[in-house]
Amino acid sequence: MLMKNMLNSEPLAKAQQIWLPEWLVRGLLLLYLFCGCWFGHILILKCLAHANKHLIHTLMFFNLILSMLAAVQAPIIMMSQNRQSARDRLDAEIDHEVNVRAELAIQGVDERIEALEKKLENYCWHKTRSLINNLN
Repeated sequence: MLMKNMLNSEPLAKAQQIWLPEWLVRGLLLLYLFCGCWFGHILILKCLAHANKHLIHTLMFFNLILSMLAAVQAPIIMMSQNRQSARDRLDAEIDHEVNVRAELAIQGVDERIEALEKKLENYCWHKTRSLINNLN
């Protein structure tokens, strides 16, 4: 039922799931490595304190790069969260169906046990009655 109500972005997300990890993971790792090296370079410049007038512009540009990195990652994270929530809803529906079937099976077992108890009660009552009649 849930699969019939696919969003318009679902085929795009499925297509991206196939080709996106190949280059995105490598690209993001390279970008992280680049940012880490750059930040290390900025710290070294600040510690040496010989390039203070260029340090502010470098930090502003570094902030821009980090903002662009966050802008690239945000839609990917949101798509993966949406896909995960769709899977969770489907799992919840399946769990509910299993629980309903189990409840019906338990009710059937309870009915059979009650029927057996009544038969056993009748049998015991008749047996006891016949024993009492035999004693008299």
